[in-house]
Amino acid sequence: MTPGLNITPQGRTVYDNIKKVISWTLPTNAGEATTIIAALFLGMALPVTAVQILWINLITGITLGVALAFEPTEDDTMKRAPRSRKEPLLTGALIWHIILVSALFLAAVFGMYTYATDRGHAPAPDLARTIALNTLALSLGSATIRSNSVSSRASGDSGSASRVETCE
Repeated sequence: MTPGLNITPQGRTVYDNIKKVISWTLPTNAGEATTIIAALFLGMALPVTAVQILWINLITGITLGVALAFEPTEDDTMKRAPRSRKEPLLTGALIWHIILVSALFLAAVFGMYTYATDRGHAPAPDLARTIALNTLALSLGSATIRSNSVSSRASGDSGSASRVETCE
């Protein structure tokens, strides 16, 4: 049993980091997709182009996503009770988080794009799209900061979503 106890912190860290990456990737990608889908349904010009989204996903996927995946072990990792083996990775709190972040991304990107076009940048949509892209990039950074912790605040359920089963 002693060897199993030595690997428990690493197992919990791996699970926590998977949870962090999922809680960052799904909401941010859903926010990007929602922005494009809303523009298509409303018959508007795209606030960000496909190339811009590919570029920002390439940069953020490498820098922010990998950084979350290799986070060190948190201080309270071994103080938490074990999680249930039946607990899913995609919890109700995470689904709610995905919806909320998608709506915030949509509001922020469309809000800044609309602001730029209302200020007279509509004849040159590249400036309005650049403003929308920068808003999207800042939103991605904010989402990364929020996803950096899998504590009870981040999981929304008194910490059980980030608990890992002990090895027995």
